[in-house]
Amino acid sequence: MSQLQNKRTEISQVLEKYEKNKTLIEKAALEEDVHFAKFCDNLAAQLPAEINLHELNLNPLKEQDRKDSIVTTENGVVAIKGYCKKSLILNEWIALLKKQSGVMEVSLEKYSYVEEMQKPNFEITIHTK
Repeated sequence: MSQLQNKRTEISQVLEKYEKNKTLIEKAALEEDVHFAKFCDNLAAQLPAEINLHELNLNPLKEQDRKDSIVTTENGVVAIKGYCKKSLILNEWIALLKKQSGVMEVSLEKYSYVEEMQKPNFEITIHTK
């Protein structure tokens, strides 16, 4: 019986925390951003084995004009940096990304040939709907 009471207490505590943070969750639009999360899952699932990601930024920070300005993000944007020895495979992956539902634009921002894998040789920006 005490185990049941402990579980009820635990559930009550979780519900209380949720109610306290509900407005924060709603402001962050975590409830409505299911499409973006699914897009990111698909992106990871379709990543070719020949591509190594160095960075994957979801809703990256916008560059600020001044140091004391308010921090803002680019919502619905995925910024990717990585390495791929074969440009053909990278091009095929970009074409696959462009075909995904919810994608407005895929831009190859940078591509350079780099022999060592210490720094990324491509940068991609994806804008979602």
